Formats: sequence, structure tokens, C-alpha cells
Amino acid sequence: IDRIDAVVSADPYLLVLRAGVAQAEGKSDAARMLCDQALVREPTLLPAADALLTDALQRKDFKTAKALMLKMERTMSFTFGPLDQSPAFTEFLQSPQYLEFEKERPRR
Repeated sequence: IDRIDAVVSADPYLLVLRAGVAQAEGKSDAARMLCDQALVREPTLLPAADALLTDALQRKDFKTAKALMLKMERTMSFTFGPLDQSPAFTEFLQSPQYLEFEKERPRR
């Protein structure tokens, strides 16, 4: 990643790649920070938001998950399909934040 970064310089997607490495090494806080930095540089970078969403769901931080999901649908041209078909969302679907998400999400 360092060699690519030296050539392309400041590509926010490289921060997402670094976050993946950090996550694999068990450095979740560092991974979140890198994805946050990537979104500051490129607010519509879906892989960064997706990594943060996955992390939030795993930590059962449903407030953050809801905010990320709304951001993804509002600003990243992403639409979530049926959430009940993904095991990652099982506990989120039982949370108050899921009901809030359904009320607040863009209608298409």
C-alpha cells in the first residue's frame, strides 16, 4: 500500500485498504479512524462507509449504523435491499434505530 500511495498520492481509497489491514490485525480503533479520514477526503466513498457500517453492526452501535445507512442512501446512491436476508442485520432489525431508519430513509 505504501508503494502505491507514493505513486498515486492521497487517494482516500488507500486509507480504506489500510483500514482493512488494521482490522485484520485487531486494531479496530485504528481501522475506524482510517475510514473516517477517507470519508473526510471523499464523502461519497462507499467502501469506507460500508467498512464503518460493518464495524458498527458488530459492536452493536446501532445509532452509528443508522446514521451511516442514511448517509449511504442519501449521498452515495446506495439502496439497501431486504435487511432481513442478511445475518449481519439481525440484531439491528430488533432495535429502535431500525424503526427510525425506516421512517427517515429516502423514498424511491
